[in-house]
Amino acid sequence: MLDLSIIILNYQTKNLVKECVKSIWRASPKLSYEIIIVDNASGDGIAEMMGEQFSDIRFFESPENVGFAGGNNIGLREARGRYRMILNPDIVVLPGALEKMVAVMDASPDIGL
Repeated sequence: MLDLSIIILNYQTKNLVKECVKSIWRASPKLSYEIIIVDNASGDGIAEMMGEQFSDIRFFESPENVGFAGGNNIGLREARGRYRMILNPDIVVLPGALEKMVAVMDASPDIGL
């Protein structure tokens, strides 16, 4: 099982999603993880970008805008990680941050983050 599923919801933020994913890759997390991108019917061309630049990332398109919760729920249902993280596309992930988060969760099973 994967340690972490990272769910990023897109609604007309294609370029932010691109930079967010790149920041995860630059951070080179020392754990098993997956990235799930959910497009909330944004029509911003993200499907084409995903196919061209990020074909190894799991990508789901909602046929209609189902809102913040609905879009993230699509990703949460598809997630395979022990932990599931909703990450806004305007976030830059720093080296070591994901490992620290998972370590805290492992050490404290009575909390949610």
